[in-house]
Amino acid sequence: MKRLTIPTLIALTAFLSNCTTVQRESPSTAPEFDIPADFRSIAAQEAPGSGLQPGWLEIFNDTKLNALVKEVLVRNFDLRIAAAKIEAAAALAKQAGADLSPAVILALQGTNQGNMDSALSEDISSVGVSLDIAWELDVWGRIRSGQRAAIEELVAAKMDYAYARLSLVAQTTKAYFLAIETLRQQQLAENNVANYVKTLEIVKAFFDEGMVSVQDVYLVRSEKAVAEDALGNAQSAHLQALRSLETLLGRYPSAAVDIAGDLPGLPAPVPAGIPSEVLERRPDIIAAERRVAAAFDETREAKAARLPSIDLTGSLGSVSDGLSDLTNPANIAWNVVSSLMFPFFDAGRLEGRVEAAEAFQKQALADYQKTALAAFGEIETALSNETIFRRRAESLKIAYKHARLAEEISIEKYKMGEGELLDVLQLQRSTISTQSAYLRMEYDLLVQRVNLYLGLGGGF
Repeated sequence: MKRLTIPTLIALTAFLSNCTTVQRESPSTAPEFDIPADFRSIAAQEAPGSGLQPGWLEIFNDTKLNALVKEVLVRNFDLRIAAAKIEAAAALAKQAGADLSPAVILALQGTNQGNMDSALSEDISSVGVSLDIAWELDVWGRIRSGQRAAIEELVAAKMDYAYARLSLVAQTTKAYFLAIETLRQQQLAENNVANYVKTLEIVKAFFDEGMVSVQDVYLVRSEKAVAEDALGNAQSAHLQALRSLETLLGRYPSAAVDIAGDLPGLPAPVPAGIPSEVLERRPDIIAAERRVAAAFDETREAKAARLPSIDLTGSLGSVSDGLSDLTNPANIAWNVVSSLMFPFFDAGRLEGRVEAAEAFQKQALADYQKTALAAFGEIETALSNETIFRRRAESLKIAYKHARLAEEISIEKYKMGEGELLDVLQLQRSTISTQSAYLRMEYDLLVQRVNLYLGLGGGF
């Protein structure tokens, strides 16, 4: 490496700048698919408005749910991981920008030397202090590109954290609703067992009076046993739902969460707005977009690393026999060294880094397209499902009403000796089945609404 004077380096740098430059290519994150002016699903047309408003959690008007959400935002371990990633990204951004400034090192040293034969020489002691400076001139923008990439990664990490919060609130809300729904299913199963107990009492009374055969007693006992088995399944499902919710909360899974006794009603339809707004609102899409920008900056950094680098080093120091003489001008010395280094041969290391950066660039672009397309799919699915589930809920409500009426009539006819027990049991099964399905549909509707809030990127 040959030392050059600073004026020579400046002139050479100007010449090289005219010969070679690293072009700053702007990334394009325009979706590669057609985005309609409005959401295609029917439910979006039922709710006119300019777009989703923040604070969707309050719409459910459930103080217990609100308290659990506050708790999960503090205690959840996945969210802590996302927060730690922000800290790491911030530290890396700080580190990347540090190379733009000179590195200054203060060094203190002391020496003591002598000969094994003290009669031949005296010990010589000295102390020294120096201020060393090293600085790489960012002629090609390599360091600045790396700094920009680190800053973009920091923004992406913050957006990841924001989306993790949204996802966690949505997940907690759905888990809370599931705990309530399974509680209702358990209560329904308990009522079903109680009904079979009453039916068995009636049939046994008829059997004792010789009005029916023992076959009817066996049939009811069989149905009662099946209902008890279903109750066991419902109890297990409810306990599992409670423990899953507690795991989200960072609690020990003891199945002791305080929940409401019934599901909230479905809020009014959501003003979904226009699809293009989602690209600017959803944190995960913004994070993917920032990673595209970071990938382009990393490519520029890799390309600039193939060009010559200019380093300036300097030192200001003093060496003397004692501390009192360190400030003596006669003992103070300085030097400045400028270096121009050309990457001559590295067996393809730098070129391989450029190729890898370009591949990561393609990967980031594809990931952005994938993330955006998945977001639109989630929204359209939630909108269409809500429309379909509303209709199904109405059908199940009607089915339950008429099944219940038919069951009551069949029981009265059986008591009067005009009906068959098989008809009674069949209608009882139909009643419990439609009621259970309706409870599940109420839960499914709420889940789709939460999915829609999350898909639109609305704040809670």
